[in-house]
Amino acid sequence: MEEDWLEGMGRVRELYPGVPLLVFGSQLDLALASAALKDGADGFVHAMMHPSQVLRAVEVVQKGELAAPRQLLRYLLSQKENPKIGELSARQGEILELLVEGLSNAQIAGRLYLSESTIKQHLRRAYKVLGVHNRTQAAKTMRNYAGGV
Repeated sequence: MEEDWLEGMGRVRELYPGVPLLVFGSQLDLALASAALKDGADGFVHAMMHPSQVLRAVEVVQKGELAAPRQLLRYLLSQKENPKIGELSARQGEILELLVEGLSNAQIAGRLYLSESTIKQHLRRAYKVLGVHNRTQAAKTMRNYAGGV
């Protein structure tokens, strides 16, 4: 579901470049706020905010500045070295573990009883989450994380 709203946000950006984009959450969700801002949103507000705070966020975003919850900076500083590892789905993590073992896409597909095409789709999404471009970078990221680096 998160991928759907991120893709939707990307489409809004394509259709209306330069228009401020403020994401509205149902509650204070710092992981969601972080993801939204990293993926191009100009601000994040939530339903628990006082209406005057929401209005202020709209004004800030219209001026070209970022509007983020005050708690976001503390949240970001408290995250592990590579917090994105935690954003992987269970299946993506499972596939990446097999990738680290040196298995090919076909071997991973055979072991997990999935099609090779499905493995490729999971890997593409996992690369996006990790911020890498290929299996070598993904394997290195996973090894570093497992090693505590």
